[in-house]
Amino acid sequence: GRNYVIRAHGRDAGKYDPDVVRVRQLAHRREVAGDLLAHLVAITLYLRNRRPDPAGSQRLAAAALAMGVPLGAWLLTHDSLTVIYAVALGAMAASAWLSRFSRYRVGVGALLFVISDLLIFARLGGVLQQSLTSWFIWPLYYAAQLLICTGVVQAVRRDHRA
Repeated sequence: GRNYVIRAHGRDAGKYDPDVVRVRQLAHRREVAGDLLAHLVAITLYLRNRRPDPAGSQRLAAAALAMGVPLGAWLLTHDSLTVIYAVALGAMAASAWLSRFSRYRVGVGALLFVISDLLIFARLGGVLQQSLTSWFIWPLYYAAQLLICTGVVQAVRRDHRA
């Protein structure tokens, strides 16, 4: 039976209820799927707008992002679903870095996005406390989105004027 289930109140409500845990896991998987799709769309945009001849150091930086982000996710969480998401995150950042868009906007924005998500992974893995990560995750994410959007829009506007 379910005699072992502890029904807590407040912040821990449903923490030990297997049905609640299952629903939360499914909701989390849907969120991850949505984020994964968004990264795939961004990767497509960046690959269609590749920089003609990136320097070797830029290719190396992109390779480090593509491999380092999933590795970091694994070291922080030991969770395979997180690593799958991190592969797409690393590919998004690497392809942004190698795109024709401004590295100072789109490239740095992608790096801030990676840092924001690595902080989430560190919190999920118990490496950093929520009291610390909560101060940085949303501001980094906002700055990342702002830089990415303004960098892409600026380049597209410049193309249409030419």
